[in-house]
Amino acid sequence: MQLYAPDYEHFKRLAAGHNRVPITSTLICDDLTPVSAFARLEVGADYAFLFESVIGGEKIARYSFIGADPCLTFEAEGKLARFVDHRRATVREVEADDPLAVFAEHLEEYRVVSLPGLPRLLGGAVGYAGYDVVRYYERLEKAPPDDRGYPDVLFNVYDTMVIFDHVFKTVHVVALADIGHGSDDASLRAAYDRAVNEVDRMIERLGEPLALRPVQISLPMVPLTRYESNFERHEFEEVVERCREYIRAGDIFQVVVS
Repeated sequence: MQLYAPDYEHFKRLAAGHNRVPITSTLICDDLTPVSAFARLEVGADYAFLFESVIGGEKIARYSFIGADPCLTFEAEGKLARFVDHRRATVREVEADDPLAVFAEHLEEYRVVSLPGLPRLLGGAVGYAGYDVVRYYERLEKAPPDDRGYPDVLFNVYDTMVIFDHVFKTVHVVALADIGHGSDDASLRAAYDRAVNEVDRMIERLGEPLALRPVQISLPMVPLTRYESNFERHEFEEVVERCREYIRAGDIFQVVVS
């Protein structure tokens, strides 16, 4: 019985022309949910995420994606960009006018194989670019004071992922085998085995005991029907008119007054 896909011989063929090949194992586990999987994987992890999608406000999308323990973190504050390699425990700093362009150039190095029966998202960058990133591209004065201390940009690069397929009621555990620069059989075998070991490690974590405590609520929930604005109507209209003048002058192209 084949527990990992692709097998090693197929993997070697896929490695030609790529430097990342997904190794997957498919699970059936009725009591495993995206939330319980996330709760297990995020224990002890510095960064973790759960992606859920809803179609039309009513239907859950086909896939749920969970990731933890990224292989790389990219962050930028102003013009200083930082690559933190968690696997090698190294930090590399770069000064750039556009740190996002530096990160995009780094991502071009990843050449990942697409496999039939799996979604396109099998790993990669998950994070955010804050509002002040616009200052990389627009000349804006008087930046507001930084009262949070978060980076302007922070993305984590994941090479392992757990994917719920809600159509087939299966769970895919994925690890991207890093081919690197070695193309000989020994190097490819080592890359394949490392990915298989990562898949096994993830499966073991998904099987660990977990106590999710239920929370009582009271139904039906009483809707909040009264709102009190901190703007008087005439004040709000004055602000809107000022914003329209800024747009006419070309100083701004978008604003959220409320």
